[in-house]
Amino acid sequence: MTGAIPEQTAARDAADEKGMEGLARPGRVDGRAIFIGWEKLRIAYNVALALPVIFVMAWPGIADPRFFLIALLYAIAANMLYFAGPIVEAYVAWLARKTYIFELRLFLFITGTIASMVLAGLCVMSFSKFMFFD
Repeated sequence: MTGAIPEQTAARDAADEKGMEGLARPGRVDGRAIFIGWEKLRIAYNVALALPVIFVMAWPGIADPRFFLIALLYAIAANMLYFAGPIVEAYVAWLARKTYIFELRLFLFITGTIASMVLAGLCVMSFSKFMFFD
């Protein structure tokens, strides 16, 4: 292996001797662990985004099928954008040569969830305005 850092080579060889070749090695990003960690947070993300929608659904006179369709489309889009979190974390971890950065995950999750909640609230408010002035 050309260009390998001696410490990494020694750590990899020691792990291989113990039969732990599948474990994350120093300086190597464990993408699978990053993505699994983010998938565990997806439930909390979806619950946070559902709160404004549930609030509006409880509002009298908003049981409109158009609202449910718009909310469903936004939920699909929000979950597709959620995928940016693990991609950014994996890329930064790769640049920093770390296997996991808890503070980064926490920051990305909180800021992304708050931004998504604001967008969900704006969607709900715009639909409410559309409904009441129809």
